[in-house]
Amino acid sequence: TVSGADLSARPASSPARKNPDWVVPYADGKLYFNAGLPEVHNLIADGVAEIVSKYDVDGVVFDDYFYPYPAADESGKTAVFDDDEAFARYGSGFDSREDWRRENINTIVKLVYDTVHAIDDACQFGISPFAIWQNDDGTNGGSATNGFEGYNSLYCDALAWIEGGYIDYISPQIYWTFDNKSASFDVLTRWWNAAVDGTDVKLYVSHASYRYEEGEWDNPAGQLTEQVTFARAEKAYRGSVFFGYDEIRRNIRGASDDVLAAYTNDIIYMDIVSNGLGIQIAAPTDQSSTSDEYTYIIGMCDPYYPLTVTGGGLTDTKVSMTKSGYFSLYVPLEKGENLFVFEQNGKETRLTVHRTASLLEKPTAEEGEQPVLDSLSLNVTYPLSDITTDEDILWVQCTAPYGSKVKVSIGGVESDLVPLEKPQKTWVPNGYPAVVYGVNAVLPSAADGEILDCGTAHFTLTHADGTVKTDGSRVRVLGEGAFLCVRAKEDYTHLKITPSSSYYNDYTVQSAGMTDYAVSQQGGYYRLRMGGYVSEDAVEEITDPALFPSENGTISASSVYSSGKETVFRVTCADRPPYNGAVEDGRFVVTFYGLDAETAPMPSMGDNPLLTSCEIIRLKDRVRYSFALTAEENFYGFDLRYDEKGVLVTLRNPVSLDLTAEKPLQGISIVLDAGHGGYDRGASGALVSESGTMHEKDLNLAITLEAGERLSALGA
Repeated sequence: TVSGADLSARPASSPARKNPDWVVPYADGKLYFNAGLPEVHNLIADGVAEIVSKYDVDGVVFDDYFYPYPAADESGKTAVFDDDEAFARYGSGFDSREDWRRENINTIVKLVYDTVHAIDDACQFGISPFAIWQNDDGTNGGSATNGFEGYNSLYCDALAWIEGGYIDYISPQIYWTFDNKSASFDVLTRWWNAAVDGTDVKLYVSHASYRYEEGEWDNPAGQLTEQVTFARAEKAYRGSVFFGYDEIRRNIRGASDDVLAAYTNDIIYMDIVSNGLGIQIAAPTDQSSTSDEYTYIIGMCDPYYPLTVTGGGLTDTKVSMTKSGYFSLYVPLEKGENLFVFEQNGKETRLTVHRTASLLEKPTAEEGEQPVLDSLSLNVTYPLSDITTDEDILWVQCTAPYGSKVKVSIGGVESDLVPLEKPQKTWVPNGYPAVVYGVNAVLPSAADGEILDCGTAHFTLTHADGTVKTDGSRVRVLGEGAFLCVRAKEDYTHLKITPSSSYYNDYTVQSAGMTDYAVSQQGGYYRLRMGGYVSEDAVEEITDPALFPSENGTISASSVYSSGKETVFRVTCADRPPYNGAVEDGRFVVTFYGLDAETAPMPSMGDNPLLTSCEIIRLKDRVRYSFALTAEENFYGFDLRYDEKGVLVTLRNPVSLDLTAEKPLQGISIVLDAGHGGYDRGASGALVSESGTMHEKDLNLAITLEAGERLSALGA
């Protein structure tokens, strides 16, 4: 590339000025040496030879400039790069000009590689290409990206260099973040990792430190640290390249800090060795079924050998893996049977996944049979559990024979259900074509302060062949100002943020006696006044007004003191409010719901080893006590119980250890909780044991048992 199109401005010794027919002017205002000319091939190789022979260099790198980046002409269209004469002379053996241009670049790259190693075999030659080779079109083996392609726009075929073995390393410019929707860092890193697997080409990932400048990445903090850490686990990765240095030198928006954080410890990259394992698919299991359009396949294998997969639109495609042999890939599923064949070191492993119709998909003649009832019947599909509501309507739904008239009566108020779909067939020889009926049923009005028990919803189906009646769920209507009160029956009652929320995101488990008003009941849960959800089975309804909580309870006193082994936070009040406790930014924060925040007194702070001071955060429907912790590492959780005076929050005080003793934990009791008890096995991973795929539950238990042995050895 020669900046500026005026050859007369070039020195008399310039190859471009001496050989003007070697260059092509382009719409970007530059002159480009024509890569289609053998003379240009030799010019570039001779230039590299001069560098390697005359200077003590460890390596040579080419940037991502081959054919020019497309530019617009005066009409606004993509300008043509005029290499017609060279193509006419040298391109007759190619199917297209594009293939000829790519082969020109391949020829130059191979010539330079041979030139470098002929002079100094220890000198390394590599290229830093644009990171998107090709976007995946379902057949070309490209990356799951949607962006500019080096293969089709710059005519550089990086896979040809890798597979041809005429580069020592490749350093793709993966200049995007993890959350970039068109080209994410992790997707491209894994793609290049797979591309070089099984070759002698080393992978050095190029990172965009220049994008720490204002106007580039919105919030780059931690990005380079996370990128290096992620890439480091990939099998082929051997290091990182940062462009540019100036942002790191000036520590723009923490660029230098992030790079340093990635290199806190020395990293030594060893040659990959065989672990002797075969291909092990952890998830999904063979012959499993799913209604999802895509699935992850997760497993582990021998990292020494390349792994390929055929299936899901892939044909003998290399799979990215970590240095330990773990792999995952995201594949599409066709409806019906999907076969994936993995091959490594001459051995195959087959995985079959069946894709079934989604519950949300309406069956069609091609996709499924017409739903048929074998008898005149009505099946209630919503609601399936008791309902308590202050609304004046309730959605009800059932499945019934097409052509029926369906009514529902709730508390004596009738509503007609209407068909929500039309069947493929309105008649079948044996049975009744079934469709879904539904309506927003009208509810009777409850008086102020009344909880109107409507009993069960009564459904009536009328058909030419007869009448069918069935009962649904119990329905209650709350009048204005009505109080439905519930109380936790046992300790560790689960209080959820939403009915489907994860345990780890929910409120602190509640103690026996926790009491609050329920504003509704649906789907097996009461929704409490404080906003959380509690299972019907975990609470009991309270009908004695003397046991109801205050509408806005009052805290009369509060104090903090040490009782020897515990630090105690005492709250004096008449209610047993819902609560939540957590450590936030070095502070222990306890929130009580349904109490008057404005009148809540500041606790008296007695001597204790855990809590130093308190701040009260007064909100409309809750009060938050925020305690500064003496040392967060000495906070071991808390217990809460209710007594005749109100609420008692207890925290275990820290203990002193003699770390010079042979068994410093002698006399100390430590409880280890592996988590994931009961039916919840947690997410599946890539490890496979003799009993099958290992889940979070299995790993947690293994770690906990090992920790138990080590703690016992220290005297615990």
